[in-house]
Amino acid sequence: MPAAVQQFPGTPCALEGDAAAVATLRPLFSAIGAQCFDVASADKLRYHAAAVFATNFLPVLQTVAEDLWLSSGVPPGLIVGLRASLLRNAVDNITRLGPQAALTGPAARGDTRPSPARRMPCTPTTRRWAPPTRPLALALRIAATPASPPQPAPTAP
Repeated sequence: MPAAVQQFPGTPCALEGDAAAVATLRPLFSAIGAQCFDVASADKLRYHAAAVFATNFLPVLQTVAEDLWLSSGVPPGLIVGLRASLLRNAVDNITRLGPQAALTGPAARGDTRPSPARRMPCTPTTRRWAPPTRPLALALRIAATPASPPQPAPTAP
């Protein structure tokens, strides 16, 4: 059985569009395990943008991390395990604590002061990928601050 089919039950599914079509689709999606909820047409683009941030940015960030690990001397054979451990811990913390509380290090402490000890050496990788520490830490802190408090998950009708 394909992984997507195995992973589908419990998947939140946004429904938007013609009322009759939504009414027809809701029970069909629910029957295969979807947790259906409505998204207003005006909010559809924002909903999709959130999905892009939640999924597609992660592989991009992992590419940056891998470049930095390789340029810092981490043996290539250890990167898969290092990545898996850090991602697992991050996902567990985000799920348990929420994005803001899951931040670690300087971003979590609000420590955005420049420090020679924390400045990245200038290498081809850091020139290409790594912005200065202070703006990055501040951007992470701002990005993880929720615009509005999380709402409880809707239940299927």
